Amino acid sequence: ASAEAKITDHSVAGVGATIDTISAIQPEIFAFLEIDRSMSIRDQVSTVAEALNDRGQVGGLKLRCGGADDTFVPSIEEVAEFIVAAAEERIPFKATAGLHQPIRHIDKETSSSLHGFVNVLMASGAAASGATTGTVEAIIAETDPDAFSIRPAFATWKDISIAGSAMRRTRTHGFVAYGSCDFDQPVDALARLGFLGEGS
Repeated sequence: ASAEAKITDHSVAGVGATIDTISAIQPEIFAFLEIDRSMSIRDQVSTVAEALNDRGQVGGLKLRCGGADDTFVPSIEEVAEFIVAAAEERIPFKATAGLHQPIRHIDKETSSSLHGFVNVLMASGAAASGATTGTVEAIIAETDPDAFSIRPAFATWKDISIAGSAMRRTRTHGFVAYGSCDFDQPVDALARLGFLGEGS
């Protein structure tokens, strides 16, 4: 079971109080704390890590990637900063809203540039493997589906290759979940790209 809460008090004590409130509901609930994009993302990730460590608890982060208009969509740089900071602190995270397609694209209805969940996954795997922030940004910005390849043994973006075992660790300990308001749309899109092959 998990619960989500926005970070409103950015101090360690404030974040800790939010974690304590969630734990009071049920100790086994996994708390995901949503980053406030108006404040330093890296500082918030560090604060969450400190608050969790102080309590000896596990928990995670949340990044909202879309919403009613463009203001809800974080920039490429913001997503990269979040992913790199989460990897450095070894905190799992989920991403929600706006991630309806595997690859970054322009939405036909709103003309907004939306992030792709495969971009986020590959960027997370690269960050966990020590990639630079610049590389993570480039992966998030990629709009060409042919730049990616997902197979049981390896996932690749251009000339960067990450072992399947490392990607599975990323799915278990890094980018653990994402939210979409539609189940069939992302699955159908993955199938069209050939990303649902045996063992993928």
